[in-house]
Amino acid sequence: MKKIWLCVVFILSAVMVVIPHAKAEEVQEVQKFTDVSIHKEWIIPVKSKKVTLKDLAVALVDSEGEQQGVIVEKIKNEFIIKPKQPYKYGTEYSLHVQELNVKNPLWLQIDFTTEYFKIENPTALVRIGDIKEQYEQLKPVYTGKTYVKKPSLQSPYDMGELQKGVLTDALNTTNLMRYIAGLPANIQLNDNYNKEAQAAALISAINPSLSHSPSQPSNMEKDLYDLAYKGASKSNLSKGRNSIVDSIIYGYMNDGSASNIGRVGHRLWILSPKLKEVGFGLVTGSEEDWRTNGSAMKVIQDNMYKNSDLDYEYISWPAKTATPTNYFEAIYPWSFSLNPELYDVKVAKEINITVTRLKDNKKWHFNQSKADGYFNISTSNFGYLPYTIIFRPENVGAEDSESKYIEYEHGDHYKVEIANVKRINGEITTIEFETTFFNLEQ
Repeated sequence: MKKIWLCVVFILSAVMVVIPHAKAEEVQEVQKFTDVSIHKEWIIPVKSKKVTLKDLAVALVDSEGEQQGVIVEKIKNEFIIKPKQPYKYGTEYSLHVQELNVKNPLWLQIDFTTEYFKIENPTALVRIGDIKEQYEQLKPVYTGKTYVKKPSLQSPYDMGELQKGVLTDALNTTNLMRYIAGLPANIQLNDNYNKEAQAAALISAINPSLSHSPSQPSNMEKDLYDLAYKGASKSNLSKGRNSIVDSIIYGYMNDGSASNIGRVGHRLWILSPKLKEVGFGLVTGSEEDWRTNGSAMKVIQDNMYKNSDLDYEYISWPAKTATPTNYFEAIYPWSFSLNPELYDVKVAKEINITVTRLKDNKKWHFNQSKADGYFNISTSNFGYLPYTIIFRPENVGAEDSESKYIEYEHGDHYKVEIANVKRINGEITTIEFETTFFNLEQ
């Protein structure tokens, strides 16, 4: 935990006191507590009855080094210290209390961690347990060398070959994403697809920018270029990351950048009901230049549209019932891909969406004329999902990008209502959806 010892203190008398820099030997006592209530009030006995509010300096600092406001009251020979706002769940704090203007003053430090939010929804708890069990089986575990044969980014070019453990971690992560979304987690590796993706990763690392129709690098053999072109034209591509797993979680499943949010195509290929086999590639170049890292995930197969259909109403991210915050960050857009066999993909203008965060009843509204954040309806058919509603709740009017996006916290429960959706039979209906966000490590 980062310590800050120069803190302005807000006390009941409105006097502002600065605690001077403290040497370790000056702190008389350090107490540590865990699982502390977010409404905890600290009771501090004082040595002298003459000590007043003006004679006490208090500083409360969180794990980011940010000072937090406190309220201090005196009742007889005890000071009651409480936060102006409830503490955050699962957060480390350091409270410093010092008597001023007295001999042998009290100097106390209390380090504590607040309780984690307790999710009580029975349906969510069951689903969270299932996801955590699957996570333990599918989480990345490989720690060995990346390559059987290292790639060469200079002529004579060589795409190299990945260790089986690297490929297995990537496959397991793919299946974990699908499991969370309620899809079959039975995707398999295809050796030929691995070769195509590896060549695509090589050309992505070599060329200055990503392209699904990459240009041929100087002196690259035609056979290698043809393989790379084939792979790049049918793969999710990433540049800059040195891990396929990171590319999947923070790249493809994110799709929140300006160039991707309107379609979330990378995400939809991973969540495609037609997906059966995949291939992966990774090339890591210079440690000093992130642009020489390239990765690829082959997701498009010949005649893929012939693969058997799943029985689904919609495919969403975040997922129905429960979603790990580990895989859904503030910038990630929400997406709902409706089954075109059930819903009319040509009728979308009248759709109205309401998103409610249940802990404070905060609401966001989205439709074609007004949106509290980003909103689009895509009919691009990525992943053979031709009807995808995309939105991102935002703090409208935020002064900077950091405060623009909504942070999803452990225990946050959201309800989504998608109204005026037309079924194939002409019926107008409302889709209702709820999810509880949770941390896999809690």
